Amino acid sequence: MGWLINPMEKTTQNQEFIDFIQELANASGEIIRRYFRSGIAVETKSDQTPVTIADRRAEETMRQLIQARYPGHGILGEEFAEVNPGAEYQWILDPIDGTKTFVSGTYLFGTLIALLRDGKPILGAINNPIVNQFLVGDGSTTWLNGVPVKVRDCPSLDQATLLTTSPLTLPGTGTEPPSTPWPGESNCSAPGAIATDIFWLPPVTPISWLMQL
Repeated sequence: MGWLINPMEKTTQNQEFIDFIQELANASGEIIRRYFRSGIAVETKSDQTPVTIADRRAEETMRQLIQARYPGHGILGEEFAEVNPGAEYQWILDPIDGTKTFVSGTYLFGTLIALLRDGKPILGAINNPIVNQFLVGDGSTTWLNGVPVKVRDCPSLDQATLLTTSPLTLPGTGTEPPSTPWPGESNCSAPGAIATDIFWLPPVTPISWLMQL
């Protein structure tokens, strides 16, 4: 499902790209939904992370759309080789951020799409194709399904929310994991992709803020 954003709320230049990002999200989301909870095979990549036909086909589809619309743009994706690395505009694609979650049949994963100009991010999006929620930001404003959103007020640190895959991965805390893996460690994962976890914080954390991290 696509979500239109009021063109008065952003530049005409960004409007064109945001509309196109919605097309990418719609096309990849259709593929991902087709394979969700279908019992598809899972492969292990050289970096020991999982990948499925859904990851590859979703990225292939987005790449085809980008190359057809903007043949001079570059593409850096999760599953395939980089295209036009020296181009002014670069598309960054992660078809399924949270593949472990996806293959487990849990919906806390998402498709990540970003657009860089001269190495700096100008747009970023998270699409959750299972619940039809599309979040996109341009560095100043963020929209969730076409509605502007922002972070909640947080007057003090004790009212803040800290989100981390695991505190055991934080260096210098004295809680680093042991050098020898414990049994079953490789099968443990956070309950969702970190970007999608942020997506679900109430209210939504804008990509405009994430882009400045």
